[in-house]
Amino acid sequence: AAKDRELSLTSAVLQTPTKTPNTANSGSLVDPGDMMDVDSPVTQRTQAKANTDESHISEEDLKEPAVPLAINSSARFYSEHMRRSELRIELMSLSVRGHTPRGVYVMPSLSSINVWYGVMFVKRGYWRDAVVRFRIDIPREYPNTHPIITLMTLISHPLVRLEDGRFALEQQFPQWTPYGDFIYHALHYLKNAFKNHVIRQLQPRDCYNIGAYMKFKNNFSQFREHARVDSMKSRKPEALYRPPPHDCPIVFSPLSDKQYESIMMHVKSSVTPGNNSV
Repeated sequence: AAKDRELSLTSAVLQTPTKTPNTANSGSLVDPGDMMDVDSPVTQRTQAKANTDESHISEEDLKEPAVPLAINSSARFYSEHMRRSELRIELMSLSVRGHTPRGVYVMPSLSSINVWYGVMFVKRGYWRDAVVRFRIDIPREYPNTHPIITLMTLISHPLVRLEDGRFALEQQFPQWTPYGDFIYHALHYLKNAFKNHVIRQLQPRDCYNIGAYMKFKNNFSQFREHARVDSMKSRKPEALYRPPPHDCPIVFSPLSDKQYESIMMHVKSSVTPGNNSV
């Protein structure tokens, strides 16, 4: 049964049926610029009911209290071993083309599958060229509740809490759908949150940092300057090469031109003919 469950989840993660993003809050979950194909899994989110075959629901099941099927399913198959297996499947799914946003890299903690570390290279927008480190904490209740994303780089952003760097994921996911919403959806929203089309649609109730929101609305030049300074500071050697937490596998080190050329030669020689991935 456990093996069947893992295969079922793998199918759900890798072949996500279409679901309309939450447009009641901000802009589209996925920026068209990040998509290779409109039918890519990046643009899709699973409906928990999609794979439910009503013919398998017995009369006895219908007499039970009305509880969402995804939660019933989660409770039925739940175990710590199964939960770890599911997280590993989600982590592996990030290597599928289109699942991870371009310029975003994620690796698990060296000590726990429940913690992932990431870095985002912002290509354009107010924080252009910023290098943003972040951490994903996956609660024990996951997937019945959303992961927690915390920025480790100081950024003055309406959706980022100034005190601890927590990112307001609830703005896009007011209710996290088990086996319908996945961590890669959250990663795409994190990247899109740094773009104008999302920020301009925010409302005060959405924001962790009201000060940054008010600057965007009432003093745009100051907001833009703060974002530029944030980006500049994130690239300074004292920020970029600062030792990360002991369990973080993502480490930046300065390279000489000779070292860089040697690495690039190795990377290029590792690319097989007809394949663009290393």
